[in-house]
Amino acid sequence: MLGNVIAGLFNGIVLIIIVLLMLFLLRNRDKKSIAKKSDYEVKQVDLTAIEGIGPKIAGLLMKEGVNSYQALALMETTKIAAILKKGGLAMADPATWPEQAALLADGKMKELEELQHHLKGGRLE
Repeated sequence: MLGNVIAGLFNGIVLIIIVLLMLFLLRNRDKKSIAKKSDYEVKQVDLTAIEGIGPKIAGLLMKEGVNSYQALALMETTKIAAILKKGGLAMADPATWPEQAALLADGKMKELEELQHHLKGGRLE
């Protein structure tokens, strides 16, 4: 009878250890997924805020690794044009995109609005 009590106690302790281990692993997994999500949200920007860039072009640029206003601001227009050509969207004119992206990156919304007032499809009117 004492053997049954000890066996039951041992099984209970093992069960508690397993439950605690599972809780620990689930807790760490949730922290990792939150970190990954927040990293993604930091990197993700709305490139369609730039006059001349629609959802298709934004997706194409993101696919090519252009995931920030700073990255676009530093790109040569010839490089942007090459990405557009590769994606079958060569008709777009990226001439003002780096300038617009630089204004967005610097938070200069008034200056961006003023510039965009003179643009049509990303081109100077």
